[in-house]
Amino acid sequence: MITLSLERLLLVRIIKKPKKWRALQTTPNKHCYALRDHWKAQGLAIATIKNRLACLRWLGEKIGKELPDNRKLEIENRKYSDNSVNKAQEIDFKAISDLTDRQALAIQLQREFGLRREESLKFQPSYAIKEHKIELKSSWTKGGRPREIPILNERQRELLEKVKEVAGKGSLIESEKSYKQAMEHFTTRCQRAGIKNVHGFRHAYAQDRYRQLTGRECPKNGGLTSKQLTPEQKQQDYEARMTISEELGHGREDVTVNYLGR
Repeated sequence: MITLSLERLLLVRIIKKPKKWRALQTTPNKHCYALRDHWKAQGLAIATIKNRLACLRWLGEKIGKELPDNRKLEIENRKYSDNSVNKAQEIDFKAISDLTDRQALAIQLQREFGLRREESLKFQPSYAIKEHKIELKSSWTKGGRPREIPILNERQRELLEKVKEVAGKGSLIESEKSYKQAMEHFTTRCQRAGIKNVHGFRHAYAQDRYRQLTGRECPKNGGLTSKQLTPEQKQQDYEARMTISEELGHGREDVTVNYLGR
């Protein structure tokens, strides 16, 4: 069911852009596929894309154009979280003792600050460490999005001191290695040490932050589901998820379902 406000918004956007209006009239199918690709590239949630396409079909009906359905457009079904599956994991310090010092510190950065593997290896303490936060350069991050992550406890500060001692003015990539070589070496050593699913450290970080920001466990950790939250708790939940999403380098609330559940 399309709301009148969405219909009006779509009409206004198209009317203001004659090229789009002509494209919808002359090559409706092609225009639909192009918009689908554009919205996916923007990183919009599946629900949002489906909503917009529904609006587009409504407009198509008004001008006598039948537009392709979601199946033909290959729009996947909305993803619902299985709250019983929790991928968060803690560091096995015995296992990381088989890694190099730099690799072990990279693992700890992933757990304590929610960094990706690439970000942890490229981490330069001389640049990143500020008084109450760390700053990641765009050249270290996925999608080239610089970001800040707060320093909230003594454990994080102690880790950053160790990283400074080992990396000095450089990064956690050995001076004689390229990033590609360092990543291959890191992956191989982790496999030999039995360290799997390092992405699980980001999950653990996200769940820690949810607990800190809301005072509750997340659904994947046995906390209240979205249906059980009061209106006030839902607002708090949304704000916490947006904060966590930014700290993880995503910027979209729906991505947090993978880490926290719903």
